[in-house]
Amino acid sequence: MDQLPKEQQESNKKLNTDRIRARLTKLGVEEEVVFAAGRDELLPMLAEMMLKPMAPAAAEPTLAEAKEIRTRELELRDKELNIQMEMHRQQLETQRQSVNSVRQNVSDMRQNN
Repeated sequence: MDQLPKEQQESNKKLNTDRIRARLTKLGVEEEVVFAAGRDELLPMLAEMMLKPMAPAAAEPTLAEAKEIRTRELELRDKELNIQMEMHRQQLETQRQSVNSVRQNVSDMRQNN
């Protein structure tokens, strides 16, 4: 706690215990640990978490990685479109068979009359 600037120490001391718990949980401390601790234990935990360096943001992919990602996206999109096209082809075939069946029934009825 002493490693934090004085203003931050005072600000933390003014925080409601529930707010301290919420901040610690948001910072990744397990809820069981946070809710089992008393205020005297929570303040040092918060100070420790505030002093930890934040994880660096994910690095941008290299040009080669970006191209690979884009290629994979395009391959997946192509596969998706092929599946959709096959489904439509099957639907058309089913409709064609249904129409042919109806035509045959009509033809049979005409011959019987």
